[in-house]
Amino acid sequence: MTTEAQVSAEFTARPVERVRAPGVDRVRVLIYAFLVLALSAGLFLRLHNLDRFGYWTDELFHVLAAKSYLESGTLTVPTVGEYTRARPITYITAAAFKLLGESEASARFPFVLFNMAFIGTGFLILRKCFSEGEAVLFAVVMSFSPFAVILSRECRMYTLFQWLYFSGSMAFLMGFESGPRTGIRSLDRKWEINLPLLLLSAGLFLAATSIHPLTFNFVFVLFTYSLAMAVHHLRPGRRSPLLWKYLAALVCIGLGFAFVRVFMGDYFQEMLLIAREVPNWANRKAGDHGYYRYFLSDEYPAFFFLYPLGAFLCVKQYGKRGVFLLMSFAVLFVMHSFVFGRKGDRYIFYIFPFFVMTAAPAVLWVLRALAGGAAGLLAAQPRAQRILFVVLALPALNLLAYPWLGNSKKVIFSSPHTNWKSLPEDVKEEARLATVLTPNPMAYSYYFKAKPAYYLPVDENYRVAPGLVEDGRQMMEIAQTVPNLLIIADESKFRKEVYFSKESQGHIRSHMDSVAHRGDPAILIFRKIGGAQTASSSQRK
Repeated sequence: MTTEAQVSAEFTARPVERVRAPGVDRVRVLIYAFLVLALSAGLFLRLHNLDRFGYWTDELFHVLAAKSYLESGTLTVPTVGEYTRARPITYITAAAFKLLGESEASARFPFVLFNMAFIGTGFLILRKCFSEGEAVLFAVVMSFSPFAVILSRECRMYTLFQWLYFSGSMAFLMGFESGPRTGIRSLDRKWEINLPLLLLSAGLFLAATSIHPLTFNFVFVLFTYSLAMAVHHLRPGRRSPLLWKYLAALVCIGLGFAFVRVFMGDYFQEMLLIAREVPNWANRKAGDHGYYRYFLSDEYPAFFFLYPLGAFLCVKQYGKRGVFLLMSFAVLFVMHSFVFGRKGDRYIFYIFPFFVMTAAPAVLWVLRALAGGAAGLLAAQPRAQRILFVVLALPALNLLAYPWLGNSKKVIFSSPHTNWKSLPEDVKEEARLATVLTPNPMAYSYYFKAKPAYYLPVDENYRVAPGLVEDGRQMMEIAQTVPNLLIIADESKFRKEVYFSKESQGHIRSHMDSVAHRGDPAILIFRKIGGAQTASSSQRK
């Protein structure tokens, strides 16, 4: 029984907690003020100069399809035909054009919002499931990460897909590993699952499949996790009803695979082909199994080298949830590195949050150790020396932050995708009257309001309209024989063999008798006048 003295002691102890609370609250206020500052800076990085740079090729798929949808109700793209990939992205772009007007900024604005909403969602979920420190670190990293800033400034599917995939994964984790609870269903209590959250996860994944087929890779995560947990619960003396949960998951995955293989064999083969496909522009990266390892170690060295320690701490501190985080990144990182043929930074964007979350415990441990050491060092110093120490440490802190901040700054102030609408009107008119060859047929159609006579393909997407130039030999014949020819391309594309072979580049350059500067310096306009071929690097003096 509770004695009167115990009750009195309990109530007299409460004011002591209230006395300590303001100090804790002040720290929390500072933390959240820093978080708001980071989110605001992240929003600025995503919005500034959003309409300054032209669309790159993949953005134009959705932009031109959205224009076609608003004008005729179809999803037609020049030189491609009907474009139905990631339909929701096209519809979102069309809605943005209708509400905000047609521009680069309005096309990209929804995807900025999706990325910021993802950061907010991730913060709330991590604070609930893991710790407040990891949630704050996650939000700050994702706000300033050049990886996230670049992809959120595109009219493309990656930010929305990342949000849906992440939310679906975390809803599944919270539903599949809900812990002991007293639910209204005996199944919930026996297997420690939350059915409403599992249904929410299924709905989010279903929505994600309409955005990108990479959604199906979650099956590899679920299979590996369920297998590991089943083996764990098979250990002598540890068998429990939870074993059947993991075995049931493995059986469901096996039945689902058998169903797809038997009844959807063509679809299965198509997905397998896509997974192994290596387009022309990716040939040089295809055999590089270390591509993603080099990318992460170069761009995020602290997180990359602390990842093993973070994985250990994550599993030790959070048990099954830590194992799930570890496998959500590690399994698919291995798949993308060694199994899937196509390589590109954006293809691991959807699992990048799990990389950050798994490494976060180790990063926080290092930060706390450094902060504790600095606090101990400064505590014994006079005030003037403490101020001097902080001032001298600022360059070191700037050196640590500069790679991210510097790269993020480059994103908003420079881009390889020049906005062709900035060209002088006389140049545009001249191009409309000329015979044009370009490796940018969609960009040319959009900005010049005309169709090119000839275009260079990059992959199988460009094989619909007439005017396809099959190889470098045919392109050189056109350059030699067609009068009034303009070869219009971004300089970066002209220098890539996937667009212009070395022979083609050499042939064009060898016939440049003079150079007239006009327009934008990032556009190369190669011109044939009479019998002499000239090239204008497009910067008007």
